[in-house]
Amino acid sequence: MVMVFLLLSAGEVNQDVPLWKKLSYSIGYSGGICYRGGDLASTPTTLYDPIGILACNIYFLNSIEAGVIYPFGNGEGIEVGVGYGWARIEDARKLGDCRLNKIYLSCFKKSGTITGGVEIILAKSISEWYTLEGEKFYISRYYAGGGIIVKWQWEGYRYFDKFCLSPEVSLRLISFAREFKSDAPWNEEKKIFLVFSGLYMGLKLKIGGIK
Repeated sequence: MVMVFLLLSAGEVNQDVPLWKKLSYSIGYSGGICYRGGDLASTPTTLYDPIGILACNIYFLNSIEAGVIYPFGNGEGIEVGVGYGWARIEDARKLGDCRLNKIYLSCFKKSGTITGGVEIILAKSISEWYTLEGEKFYISRYYAGGGIIVKWQWEGYRYFDKFCLSPEVSLRLISFAREFKSDAPWNEEKKIFLVFSGLYMGLKLKIGGIK
């Protein structure tokens, strides 16, 4: 419904151009420095090591994303994307050594270089654990959540009038996912809470689009 409303309320759009020619497509990569949160934080080995304390409270998240952009005219439009993120976290307080995987759907309202949007998140963590006998086993947990994003994006360099390489910086002000399913062999009263909030930087390649 939100997308329909935005499309109907679009400004100066060339009605003589077919829809598929107006659309532009993008694919990109970004790296994010994210806050671990209480459940993923680890304990520093010493209180006199500021770098170690910082490392215990942040982690690095890789992301790739593909999107479709519909222009409204005057530099405005709507962008819908789907992405995949992954990270490796060591010594997390509640998960131990684990791998995080994140799938998300995002929707942005473009207005010049500043873009605001929201995301819907599905995530999974796989943790390594050991039995008393020293045998390794894995626990999978599943999460759902969402977030609010502010993004700065520049047109960058254009090639052959069809390709544009754009740098971007995004701030995920609120981005989280809460556990809803686990195959842990023990009972747990409190569910794990993942945090994806942080500062992300990346590059995006845009293709096509008649405004």
